[in-house]
Amino acid sequence: MFKLHNSLFTVLFLLFTTWNGFAQHSSMLYEISGNGLQSPSYLFGTQHMVPKDKFIFPKELKAKIKVCKTIAFETDINPSLKEMMNLMHDMVLPNQLKLAQLMDSFRYSHLEKFILDTLQMSATKWNYAQILRAFFLTSLVLEVAMDKTKSYELEIAKQGKKKNIVELESLEAQLNFIKAIDDTVFLYQINSSMLAGTEKLTNTYLSFNLDSVQKLMTSEPGYEELNEKLIKNRNLNWIPKIETLIGQNSTLVAVGAGHLAGDYGLIALLRNKGYAIKPISLLFKQ
Repeated sequence: MFKLHNSLFTVLFLLFTTWNGFAQHSSMLYEISGNGLQSPSYLFGTQHMVPKDKFIFPKELKAKIKVCKTIAFETDINPSLKEMMNLMHDMVLPNQLKLAQLMDSFRYSHLEKFILDTLQMSATKWNYAQILRAFFLTSLVLEVAMDKTKSYELEIAKQGKKKNIVELESLEAQLNFIKAIDDTVFLYQINSSMLAGTEKLTNTYLSFNLDSVQKLMTSEPGYEELNEKLIKNRNLNWIPKIETLIGQNSTLVAVGAGHLAGDYGLIALLRNKGYAIKPISLLFKQ
């Protein structure tokens, strides 16, 4: 399966340092209660791709998976081959374009040198990658750079394989959000600095401090545009679906960490609806 979620956009979710006040209580796992709920539900912020040797799966998260009846992800994490083939035309550049046609020759040559020399991607894979939208090229670059990776979504699904698993949006809807972003927003950031930033953000994510994530996000260039298109609008779409799910039974909602914080983050939106949201401390144990 092509890792649809893994992208440069993940970099906007996670990075460095923190601030005082609520920060000491910040987590990636939250309890949702009150407002007439018969049983609590939970909200967990994921990083979609983590190097296998750094992957941590907190025991507190395992415990909440066990008590939940439903697990909700952003979208289908295990689409069929037929579904992926049907969506393939949205994952490649339109009108049979190639990356070289989106960039000036100087920038393209630097990108190619980085891909082939620094990243050491095979020529065959690079030839294929040149028809991909930049969002998915970034995913491929990060996957190659990290070598062996693990996914929080896949591990949560494995732990909760007997649960009712649902999606907050269709793959087609997610692709439509991605297509709204200019390819050059991602293309011009694919370089060695991106890899260094990704390593730094992964280390910070694994402290499970949401305030650190939020501080990074708001300082990133282009954050406002990406927040509007890829976080705010989707969160607003998800809230009615989340309310329905948590009203029916105990549910774990597992979405990218960038969807949790901020004025239009899921935590604030749920609090505005009258729910009590309480952070659950994670002790960094497997």
